[in-house]
Amino acid sequence: MTGSRFQEFLATRRARVRPEDVGLPRGPRRRVPGLRREEVAALAGVSSDYYIQIERGRSRGVSDEVLAAIAHALRLDQVETAHLFNLAHATRAAAAPRSPLPAEARDGQPPPGLLALVDALATPAHVQNGRLDLLHANAQGRALYEAVSDQDPVRPNFARFVYLDPAARSFYGDWPQVADEAAAMLEAEVGRSQAARADEGGAGDGSAVGSAVGNEPGDDADAPRGAYGSLGELVGELLAGSVEFRCRWGQRDVSDHRRGAKRLLHPRVGELRLRFEALEVGDRPGMRLFGYTADPAHPDTAARLGRLGRPADDLPSRCA
Repeated sequence: MTGSRFQEFLATRRARVRPEDVGLPRGPRRRVPGLRREEVAALAGVSSDYYIQIERGRSRGVSDEVLAAIAHALRLDQVETAHLFNLAHATRAAAAPRSPLPAEARDGQPPPGLLALVDALATPAHVQNGRLDLLHANAQGRALYEAVSDQDPVRPNFARFVYLDPAARSFYGDWPQVADEAAAMLEAEVGRSQAARADEGGAGDGSAVGSAVGNEPGDDADAPRGAYGSLGELVGELLAGSVEFRCRWGQRDVSDHRRGAKRLLHPRVGELRLRFEALEVGDRPGMRLFGYTADPAHPDTAARLGRLGRPADDLPSRCA
């Protein structure tokens, strides 16, 4: 198994688990912040030599059962486990590639029926892809995130806004958490996209992001592209422009960001306390529909959302 991203992910997860968390003594001479490789091997029920080879990226034949055992030993959550499997799958010798996506699903655009659904919703809603590009929003959604479109009207992108626009720090009431989530979502998208490309017979070794990250060989030439560019190009832009992103990117954390709460400090209507749900778009890998509602514990937000629904701007309904 090759690919430094797989190796780094295992190493960072191993460093995060304390011996006492898994019933092991810390001992007086421990020189690593988390578990030793041989301790992970024992917890996973494999030999130390075999686990060392896996973590060093030198074994292509690792089974799903062994990966699951390693995930359990490292106390990975569901999202981290899925990411581990994606990275492993992308670096394996693929046995049987899956059928490629149909052409209409590969263009990166939301299907027309989804656009109509989003526009018909009575609450703020938008569609984004795995790169965190803002692809489409209804009237309230455009008004809610008008600052993102202001940052880049041609290619609105949440990660670019969070890390490269100073206005984001006053827009998000919990900017550090939002920054954590943005980097972790991009990391998860790296694993998903690499596995998808391996399934379709393309390069699955991380080359699409390798040249941007600077720790893997290859270039961006064969990476999927659209009007917004490639994932590797975005990561490279963020690495070059943001110290905060470089720090978080090296941590290899992952997140799927399916539901939760947001606190936004909107420049026109004030503080908004929102709940959100994210739904997968079935035949568009990485694409999600986000819907927002007022947090019931903050009744003022509902009234402010009502005012937000009557924006005094002429932003286009399509963000692309």
